[in-house]
Amino acid sequence: MPSLPLWQLLGATARALGEVQSGHSSTQILKGLDARLKPGVQALLFLALRQWGRASVIRGLLVSKKPPIAVDQLLCTALALVCASDASPYEPHTLVNQAVEAAKKQLNTKPQAAFLNAVLRRFLREKDALMKQALDTELGRYNHQAWWVAKLKKQYPQDWQDLLERAQTPPPMMLRVNTRLSTRAAYQATLEAQGLHAHTIAGTDQGLVLTQASRVEALPGFREGFCSVQDGHAQWAAALLLEAVAAQSWSKERSSGDWGAFTVLDACAAPGGKTAHLLERLAAMQDKSQKPGQESNQESSQEPGKEAGHDAGHDTGHDTGHARRAVELHALEIDEERAHSIELNLNRLGLWGPGQSQSTKPCPTWVQLWVGDGAESKSWQVLRRQRSEQAVLPQPEAFDAILLDAPCSASGIVRRHPDIRWLRREADIPQLVAQQKRLLNALWARLKPGGILLYCTCSVFHEEGQGQIDSFLQHNSQASLRPSPGHLIARKSQLDPSLLDNRSCDQDGFYYAILQKNAVL
Repeated sequence: MPSLPLWQLLGATARALGEVQSGHSSTQILKGLDARLKPGVQALLFLALRQWGRASVIRGLLVSKKPPIAVDQLLCTALALVCASDASPYEPHTLVNQAVEAAKKQLNTKPQAAFLNAVLRRFLREKDALMKQALDTELGRYNHQAWWVAKLKKQYPQDWQDLLERAQTPPPMMLRVNTRLSTRAAYQATLEAQGLHAHTIAGTDQGLVLTQASRVEALPGFREGFCSVQDGHAQWAAALLLEAVAAQSWSKERSSGDWGAFTVLDACAAPGGKTAHLLERLAAMQDKSQKPGQESNQESSQEPGKEAGHDAGHDTGHDTGHARRAVELHALEIDEERAHSIELNLNRLGLWGPGQSQSTKPCPTWVQLWVGDGAESKSWQVLRRQRSEQAVLPQPEAFDAILLDAPCSASGIVRRHPDIRWLRREADIPQLVAQQKRLLNALWARLKPGGILLYCTCSVFHEEGQGQIDSFLQHNSQASLRPSPGHLIARKSQLDPSLLDNRSCDQDGFYYAILQKNAVL
């Protein structure tokens, strides 16, 4: 915690919780905070959000009439933090004292400071009885909205309680090692040498999980691109897509080092974690395919869109010669501000094309960033980058492989973002399902025959995962479902015989489906 008085942090946390209640995400709220407040408020905010339902129930037991908004926010914040006393860095009496002090410091809460003090003191006296009453209600016990609890009960009859209880615990901090710069074992040794203990993540070849979370600035080599923060299940995306591509008979020619005009689309790509991982793995595949003594297919002295003696025109978009022989990754994001986060990630990791990398071994894959709607190809606009002089690559008519990380409820990452459980509404789910279907159908039309589309969401709700894919397969005779992980949750679950791997783990909830486009007979 920063060296700011606790009352100041509590006041800011109460206001932040009020903004969440008004429909704003904690990510945006924290982004707007003073740098001195942010670390402390984030820690308290996340604690309070995980106990917000219980605090609301107890507030109702303590007062017959809801107090004015600002007072109520401060009251519920204090109640939530005292309910989370096992995880809080402060003693209950300290929290109560400082909450009353926070009320005294604000004009709109000062007249109610005595009321706040009386209610909180009563809570401390009657805490055990009040907590028992709160735990007898679903809202007080599970700290999720009723519709969310009901949905999990129906879809996960064996695991719903475990899912809700796990949502109450902070997730472990997981890393993906940039194997363009280091090996996982070497980076793990570097962490250990600095007192940061970590072990490998099963099911990944680049993943490490820290025994104790750390500030990213304290991670060795983070600024230089040696690692990224990414959940273990999120690290499955690049491997699933590219391994499915490599298994295709038409891709075997690439094992000889001739990758042809191979194009990949990462749709809905921000903030760029999966984009970067795709680039890392594509580079490794190309390196592996080279014969001993053979240089990369792409000469660092040439730019995409140019051949020796021919100038394709830096901004004309014409694809002549060299770019046709390159492996291209096109990353698309509808929000321009978020699209710039992809740029920042790739710059840090040194993953631009030849001549643009910070690493000793230039990344052989060309990258093009786009801003636009994945379902409307005419809306795509090139994202101009400040640090790369790479020529603009034209938009391909079709792609060999597509990763669609579709917009979703984010119900699988509620541990990481505890505000989601309060922001999401039941009516949002069918709207999100319709949006996913629109994107899936549009991007499927952009996939080459024989190509692979990996559909994924960070949701545990069936209608955004297996239900969505079942519907898609019923209406697309060209599509076939390859062996896929299906729904990944924190505990092994017998969901459906077609879901191959629902392993027990301490990772985010995800859904993965590998779709192949069959040639028209």
